[in-house]
Amino acid sequence: MDLTWYGHGTWHVAVGGRTFLVDPYFDPAYTDRVPADLDPDYVLVTHAHRTRRHDLDAFTEATVVANTELVNFLRKAHDVGAVHPLNLGGTLDADGAHVLMVCAEHAHGLRTSSYLDPDLEYEENEINVGIAAGYVLTDTEPTHTATADATTFYYTGETQLLSEMRAFVGAYLQPDVVATPIAEVPGMEGRSTMGPWQAAIAVDWLAPEVVLPMVAPSATDARARFEAELDALDCAAEAVFLAPGETFSV
Repeated sequence: MDLTWYGHGTWHVAVGGRTFLVDPYFDPAYTDRVPADLDPDYVLVTHAHRTRRHDLDAFTEATVVANTELVNFLRKAHDVGAVHPLNLGGTLDADGAHVLMVCAEHAHGLRTSSYLDPDLEYEENEINVGIAAGYVLTDTEPTHTATADATTFYYTGETQLLSEMRAFVGAYLQPDVVATPIAEVPGMEGRSTMGPWQAAIAVDWLAPEVVLPMVAPSATDARARFEAELDALDCAAEAVFLAPGETFSV
């Protein structure tokens, strides 16, 4: 499994002979790569905010996966091809790879006037775009009788700390690698999603071999605090801080 981070919450995952792009957002660009450089089989969208779908139009040949309400919205707001709606707990069998949609907790309302514009001024949310989600990607179908060892990646999405991380994802899916936000935007750690303290608890619950923190390149304080929080909890997980465009293989 190859995991490439393109900045913010955008990941490219190659597993089981299939390729996935999660939350396509290249504006602003954190690397020299542009959407035209990528040709994923699937695009996974966690929720409706601009920073999760800004460049979706570039991937009309890919199958778009999102919650049911969000899929309906994306077909109106973007130029998309095939779609595959899921609901929480739903699984996509991608013929060699499996994707499970899991719970996330994050603001997800949307305004008609701001399909792709930054949210600079307050307006009431007008569109039901479904709930936020995270994704678990694995090369083995999740069952209680599987004999083969699975390689599993958990992308938390933008979320607060959830007991489901411990009770379900960690206990039964046992991810090898976890990507969690700690400070995707400098100065915003702990405000719009998990900061270093809560993210360390999530890692402690999930017990992966490796954690790939989603952190702005300039947020050095957040990196140091996250490592300190992991140490305080005696977490065995190795924190690997990728530069945008860098790949981690497992």
